[in-house]
Amino acid sequence: MSIRLTYYLGKNKTNLKTFCERMNIGSHNELEVYCVSKNIACDVTKEEYEIVFLKEKKNEEKIIEKPKAKPKTRRRSRKPKAKTTGNSDSKDNS
Repeated sequence: MSIRLTYYLGKNKTNLKTFCERMNIGSHNELEVYCVSKNIACDVTKEEYEIVFLKEKKNEEKIIEKPKAKPKTRRRSRKPKAKTTGNSDSKDNS
């Protein structure tokens, strides 16, 4: 008796994208071969597989933008401590 791939992914709290990255799976055929070797019923269609990885490629193209520079701000320094003479805890016993 084999389990479904979607059930397996849900139990491991992962999704198809991260699963394929961990197992170094690059195509739908490789996914099917992996599932057969592990006795898992591959219920992910080729279209579903392509949709997941096409979204990833589109997101990578958008990330290429230049990062914006932060606005320059003045640093504020601390005021110097006032110097005191003598020890405030000592008492004169004269």
